[in-house]
Amino acid sequence: MIALTQKHTEWVLAEGKESYFIANYVQTYGSPEYMKAAYAFTQATKPFIPKGAFLGITGAKIGLLKGITYFMKVNFRACESEEEAIRFLTD
Repeated sequence: MIALTQKHTEWVLAEGKESYFIANYVQTYGSPEYMKAAYAFTQATKPFIPKGAFLGITGAKIGLLKGITYFMKVNFRACESEEEAIRFLTD
């Protein structure tokens, strides 16, 4: 997940334009190393990403996502399905 997050950061910065995403976090966990990568991603790409949707955010991951959205002032949301995520991103 860390390598994927770093690659996503590189792609968004290389494109240099508005970008939306759906991230699938089913069967994952938030290690301290991953949280550092997620923070770096959010900080670097914030000017380009008006919204981001997450699948599979349950348990402790809910608190982690809430912390990122609150402290970094981003519009990220946990969604229960791909359809809900697409609706959120396109509204």
